[in-house]
Amino acid sequence: GCDYGFRSFTIANGAVFRSCTFIWCNVAVACNLNTDGADRGIYFNNCYFEQNKTAIKPYIGKLLHINQCYFEANTEYIIDIFSDHPNTITNPIVVLENSLIDLYPSDLTSNKAVIRQTLASHDLTLTLVVKNNSIISHEVKPDYFAYVVVGNIAIQAENNIFDDPNNSFP
Repeated sequence: GCDYGFRSFTIANGAVFRSCTFIWCNVAVACNLNTDGADRGIYFNNCYFEQNKTAIKPYIGKLLHINQCYFEANTEYIIDIFSDHPNTITNPIVVLENSLIDLYPSDLTSNKAVIRQTLASHDLTLTLVVKNNSIISHEVKPDYFAYVVVGNIAIQAENNIFDDPNNSFP
């Protein structure tokens, strides 16, 4: 494996990942690790994330959009959002739609979730739009869909299908 499949140290304004495959990495994609400023948009379309620890780790600015992606056997978080710059005033948006999310957070002993959110302030609110996804959980049942470490969250969820409604989120 590798530490990163793709890593950027500066902002990724308007970066589009289309039909990419990320496999066997600690973090498949990490953006803006030096926290240079707020990204204005990162887009993933038709990408494949398999057997990574964390699939996507963005220093979130304004928008992260994920469409028609496939997540399988990622052993920590699908998305690990962080924003720690003290001057951050933007409320970010994450859209996760039309994707297959096969959960297996086996490396986490607690706070197992699809998304972990750590914003710069308790005053910031992430808007999370989750729609038209197929969600599968096997042996490891997540504790949450979104684990909020710092900040607030507003969730809009529509038309998501669970393979086993008895083994979904609390």
